[in-house]
Amino acid sequence: MGSSPVRPEAEELSGLIGELRLLIRSARQVVARSVDTIQVLTNFEIGRRIVEYEQKGEKRAEYGKALLKKLSAALTKEFGRGFSEDNLSADAPVLSGVQRATDHFRDSVSEMAARDEKPDSV
Repeated sequence: MGSSPVRPEAEELSGLIGELRLLIRSARQVVARSVDTIQVLTNFEIGRRIVEYEQKGEKRAEYGKALLKKLSAALTKEFGRGFSEDNLSADAPVLSGVQRATDHFRDSVSEMAARDEKPDSV
């Protein structure tokens, strides 16, 4: 007959459990960070689309309470919590600040590129 498998000692098993614990915790942290990032990007995009809808091509717009109320009701009905009027209206100012920073960065890069394209005077 064959030899019976050797059972790992408690110490060896404890080491394996520790390694698996670290692996599981690490995976959960990565998933949580990924979900957080996706949620931030989703909220940013929601804000961007609300602003675009409200502005209809204009530089500035007032964020209509009626629009936010309708969006909140529709999104909450379909997706549940997290889409209150307050949450939706909070996304627009974030977008506005990001848009200003993006515009400033783009203008700065354009200015630097324009300076670099000018020939040096001899």
